Amino acid sequence: MYKSGDLGKVNFREYLDKLVFYVVQSYAADPDAIELKMDIPEIQLDLDTAIPCCLIVQELVSNAFKHAFPDGRRGELAIRLTQDSGQYLLTVRDNGAGLPEGLDIRKSKSLGLQLVDILARQLDGSVEARNGCGTEWRVRFSEARYAKEEIDVG
Repeated sequence: MYKSGDLGKVNFREYLDKLVFYVVQSYAADPDAIELKMDIPEIQLDLDTAIPCCLIVQELVSNAFKHAFPDGRRGELAIRLTQDSGQYLLTVRDNGAGLPEGLDIRKSKSLGLQLVDILARQLDGSVEARNGCGTEWRVRFSEARYAKEEIDVG
C-alpha cells in the first residue's frame, strides 16, 4: 500500500485487486470454482479509510471461501464499491450457503465478524447482512475524517 507514491492516499481498486487475488490464492484449491466479479472504480482513498475497508473485504472474502461454498461447491463472489454524495457503499455478495438464521453481527462469537463491525464503526459507518440466495454484506460509510491535533513545538 505504501508503494503508491502518495503516502496519504492509495489507489483503492489497484490495492483491492491484489489483496483479493492473494486471499483467493490462499483459500481456493480450485480458483476456477468461484467466479470473482469486482466492480471497484478508480478511486483514491486516504489511508484511514482504505485500511479498514481492505480489512473488511479480506475478512468477508475469507469467510465466503471458508463457509459459503462447502464440499467444493461452485459459486460466485462479487465485490462492489459505489459512491454517492460523499457516501460509500461497499458490497460483498456470494451465492453460497447463506448465513445461519438469526445471526446478529454485534452478538456474534466470531472474532472476524466482530472485527467487521468494529471497522465499519471506525469509518463512522454501518454494516448489515442480508440472507437469501447466498449472503450479501453491505457496509455504508463516509471517507474517514480524523481531527488532527495541533502540536505546540514552541
